[in-house]
Amino acid sequence: MKPTMLDLLNDYFENTPKEKILEDWDSVKKYSEVGPPVEEFIQNQKQHIMQTNNWEKRITPENIEKLDRGQVFVFGSNKAGFHAGGAAKQAARCFGAINGEGFGLMGDSFAIPTKDFELETMEIGEIREYVDVFIKAAYHHEDKTFLVTEIGCGIAGYEPKDIAPLFKAAVGIENIHLPKRFWEIINKL
Repeated sequence: MKPTMLDLLNDYFENTPKEKILEDWDSVKKYSEVGPPVEEFIQNQKQHIMQTNNWEKRITPENIEKLDRGQVFVFGSNKAGFHAGGAAKQAARCFGAINGEGFGLMGDSFAIPTKDFELETMEIGEIREYVDVFIKAAYHHEDKTFLVTEIGCGIAGYEPKDIAPLFKAAVGIENIHLPKRFWEIINKL
């Protein structure tokens, strides 16, 4: 089996004399003067990603009453699939969300739980796990456009600054649209 980069680095640091490591380090210092500082480079890359991904064209409308063919309404739910309020009620009434189903693709909707089975607000870390699965699912359904609403920012009680960072990995996925306030926050990360 071919060694990984981590294996090679471990071997280098374990088996190379300290003097040789310092000599090698000195030999690459000249590259520190090439290009912008790391922080500036990262900021430039973020701006480039945002510009090339046309995020302004990927903003979820604020009030969705009907969907075009291939669009999916993404809403905050609870694990019990009790769709009685907020965007969940809209999803059940108009877009095929199924009562008793708290996560996943149903009709023209996709539920992401932000409340548990007892209807208590979930911790951000647990919500993140569901958002990650959603992002992977959307990536594999490139024939659909996923219109993410401000999940967790209504009945669950979170603010966009809490939830938006969970969607950072969606930036490069063209068929995921996010609320404008989520994009504004992601742009600053």
